[in-house]
Amino acid sequence: MEDARKNGVVVVVAAGNAGEDTAEYYPSSLDGVICVAATSWDDMQPTFSNFGENVDLAAPGVEILSLRARGTDTNLSTATGQGYKKGMAIVGKDKKYYYGSGTSLAAPFVTAAAAMLIGQNSKLTPEQVEHILVYSARDVQMPGWDAASGTGCLDVKSALETSPDYFYTVRIGGMAPEGDKMQVGGTADGSDFKKYTLEMGHGKMPKEFRVVKESNKPVENGLLGELNQRDFNKGGMWTIRLVVHEKSGKKREHRKFLNLGG
Repeated sequence: MEDARKNGVVVVVAAGNAGEDTAEYYPSSLDGVICVAATSWDDMQPTFSNFGENVDLAAPGVEILSLRARGTDTNLSTATGQGYKKGMAIVGKDKKYYYGSGTSLAAPFVTAAAAMLIGQNSKLTPEQVEHILVYSARDVQMPGWDAASGTGCLDVKSALETSPDYFYTVRIGGMAPEGDKMQVGGTADGSDFKKYTLEMGHGKMPKEFRVVKESNKPVENGLLGELNQRDFNKGGMWTIRLVVHEKSGKKREHRKFLNLGG
């Protein structure tokens, strides 16, 4: 993969169809590849789609109309075939077409988008192509980055309009107690960075958040802010949210959860 990347090749791979963490699968867990998960019609994660830290973005992967190899019925042999009956997905009088599901149906959409980007600008490097695809994705599922869809669902129109120099990194890393405070580390940065806010709210999907830290200085793998223990005035689940505010007005976020029990 390293040699391919060094020679200008963009490598796009499917995340896998076992509904498990990509960390145990290859080549989706390798460095230097664009790992693609699947989304359904409602932009949610299908049960078969692998997930994890290696997922870069997602693309449609449920009932995608495609050509069918003679004698095949692939939905029978994958996790996508749960509850599937033989021949259900085969269409056309000559039975040459197929409504397939899987991350292998999602990855070609990203491959095609990569080809369109290179066709638009042949000087793009594999790294720039990856950055454009990832940073232009449309946020779906959990707000911000999530293990099921990465930065979001492929948005070809947005990708073709995105500068190769554009980037953002919004990631909460570790959270560790320090005396009567909880220190939150991570990265908040971007080419269009204006400021970041560190926020907290009660519950897994809070209706409102309280800002505990605001700064106009980017942070890279450092201390984002501190939460006071007295701020956690209830038990149960708490959501910690990091938001990068861009000069354009866009907001990019990442969330982590704390379960205090009770």
